[in-house]
Amino acid sequence: MIIRELHWFWLIIAAWVVVIGPGTIEGSIFPAAAPMVLTETVGTEYKHPITGEITPALKVWGTSARLRPECRYRRIDWFQGHRNANNVPVDFVAGKAVVRKDGAFSFGPWFVAVASLKVLTGQSFSDVLHRCYYFGIPSPWLTRSRFWN
Repeated sequence: MIIRELHWFWLIIAAWVVVIGPGTIEGSIFPAAAPMVLTETVGTEYKHPITGEITPALKVWGTSARLRPECRYRRIDWFQGHRNANNVPVDFVAGKAVVRKDGAFSFGPWFVAVASLKVLTGQSFSDVLHRCYYFGIPSPWLTRSRFWN
């Protein structure tokens, strides 16, 4: 009877990990990057590369830190809305590729297609995704670390 109860316990834990995602759990416990600190913003316009539509955007500069040398940057996902509620992806352009060393770094200008600083600071969030390696072997998932808000 105890063995069966333990099997159910492990089955529930395994299902929870699959639903939440191992990369999200890993990024919450061992983030690959520190949350960014916004240092400067400038209002501008952004031309969508496919549709050609021009929308308001912000150029942003800031600082952060690379926390885990065994992880390699893959992308940043930026959303308008709230992290645990309804949200939609927004266009984000990080500029040219830069191979960063471990530790603190500064960045910018990056383009975030949100209308105002109020929206950026109060109604948007972003996650940075990395491919982490363990003993030289890449993990099968991307590690998702909270980057903004």
